[in-house]
Amino acid sequence: MSSIQHPASIPARLARRFRFLRHVRGWQRLVNTLVSPGLSGTFVIENDGMAFAGELASYIDRQMYLFGQYEEQAIQLFLGVVPPGRRRLIMDVGGNVGTHSLGFARFFRRVETFEPNPALWAAFERNMALNSFSHVTLHKVGLGDAEAELPFYSIDKSNFGLGTFSTEQQYDLPLHKIAVCRVATGDAYVAEQGITDIDAIKIDVQGFEPMVLRGCQGILARHRPVVWFEYGAGTRANVRTAGDLQALFPYPVALLRVVPQARLFTWTTNLQPETGDLPTGDYFVVPR
Repeated sequence: MSSIQHPASIPARLARRFRFLRHVRGWQRLVNTLVSPGLSGTFVIENDGMAFAGELASYIDRQMYLFGQYEEQAIQLFLGVVPPGRRRLIMDVGGNVGTHSLGFARFFRRVETFEPNPALWAAFERNMALNSFSHVTLHKVGLGDAEAELPFYSIDKSNFGLGTFSTEQQYDLPLHKIAVCRVATGDAYVAEQGITDIDAIKIDVQGFEPMVLRGCQGILARHRPVVWFEYGAGTRANVRTAGDLQALFPYPVALLRVVPQARLFTWTTNLQPETGDLPTGDYFVVPR
């Protein structure tokens, strides 16, 4: 691993030293108030034995630096519903800078990551190289329900996780085109690449999730993976109920929503079954 490199900000460095308090109620809000949202600076750090390089001006990178994690509890919950004997390969659709792929790489034999945004490729590849993860492969393509070259959109905000192929106005700022990217169907692409033994899929593509699933019908029918599915405002325009989501799967599924829960002075997360109208959030779709 490269040597540790911190940004110049003393408040940020001090907050990082107390990152073990991240699950205390109000701690993250306090830190984000004390550490300027406009702060920038590159860094290379180690969180629980995992190296990560980033830029404080980016939302996800900022979380990794200040709190030592990003969606840590959700990743652990997801691993809890994927049986240890079925952790051969996971498809990480919407890989961003690699935070989830890094977490998956500790538990799966192979991680096949899909990220169409060219602005993120170098950061992703650097984070895998810092950890010598040769079993993680980056596919510089998006997944959808048809082969195409599509406009890729984002907003004027320092959160690279908001890029999308969806044209739904789902953010507090208007979308604008930042690139034109290749989209392939999951079924055709994994066949072309010889990808097999798919035990799990994580999909976080800002409203394009239904199209990804429609292009993966063969994968779903053949492998019956556990699926992590982000359900936000963009997705809600096309899928509103548990029945709508069930229709995207060729087998019966149970829907479990990741729910934050307060316990005295701390925050934790639990899984709650959903059967009717779907609240926004992250869902684990588990074969019955």
